[in-house]
Amino acid sequence: MSDEMNGRNAGSYERGNSYCNCCSPYRRGPRGKQGPQGPQGEPGPEGMPGPEGPQGPAAATIPFSLSNVNSSGAQISADAQGNPETIAFAGFGGDSGYGLYLQPGEWASQTITITQSYAYPSSFIMPYDGILKNIYALAATRTSLYLEEGITMRPFVCLGVSDGSALVFRVLPETITYTQPYVGGTEIPKYSVRKGSLTDLNISLEAGTLVTIIVGWMGEGVTSEQSTQISVSGGLFIE
Repeated sequence: MSDEMNGRNAGSYERGNSYCNCCSPYRRGPRGKQGPQGPQGEPGPEGMPGPEGPQGPAAATIPFSLSNVNSSGAQISADAQGNPETIAFAGFGGDSGYGLYLQPGEWASQTITITQSYAYPSSFIMPYDGILKNIYALAATRTSLYLEEGITMRPFVCLGVSDGSALVFRVLPETITYTQPYVGGTEIPKYSVRKGSLTDLNISLEAGTLVTIIVGWMGEGVTSEQSTQISVSGGLFIE
């Protein structure tokens, strides 16, 4: 009888692999709190080194300057509409940066021709196919400068390129890098510095390209020619 009753009781709370606490003399208590975290295990063995990655692109930094130590910097000017009129070419030494007076419409055509009446411009040849990524420039006045109130002048550098068959340079407008402006209304002292940059560029320069670095300035609010003497320092980053 006892065994039979035990069998019935077992069947009342055991069905398959499931148990019912309602009829069991052993009730499940509430869940206890989580115990403290155990100590950290020993570090595992060092893994095998991964495969060597591909070689990154070659890169070069090309510094440039324009100071013209034998005078008061390079002469640059803008016409009465604020467009470049006299430009200079930055180079790689102290006595570079002569001025070149542009012919009417020459800047608008984005083509600069070096004739026999001009000196050879500072320039370099690309020794490999490269991508111009960054341009940094700094301009400094070589004399005190006074601009009328309402006039703003922005020095700039940019690249001109040639295939080398003749001294005819195509201006790359996407490389025009303006510095901070000179603003009229008060006297601007000698060696007033302005900086500027262009980054994250993606401009192709093929091997054998003749490259020159053009220096000038452009103006806003002008009604007459604006000129100054200026020095420039800068650098190009080319992958």
